[in-house]
Amino acid sequence: MYSLTVSVRAFFPMQGKDRYSEEGSATEAGLLMLLPIAAFSVVNVVFGVWPGPILNWLRALAAAAM
Repeated sequence: MYSLTVSVRAFFPMQGKDRYSEEGSATEAGLLMLLPIAAFSVVNVVFGVWPGPILNWLRALAAAAM
């Protein structure tokens, strides 16, 4: 429900109500914001394509805890 507002405003800006579309003050995200997103994306792709090592490590960790 929370993300619905973001999606609606992104694809259907409200004329007269959305200050960023009128002022043109919205800019591209800075490097400090893009780096964590890029790192998280790379980790997700690596674990999605090659999950074996992390799953084996988690299994060993779970076995040791029991």
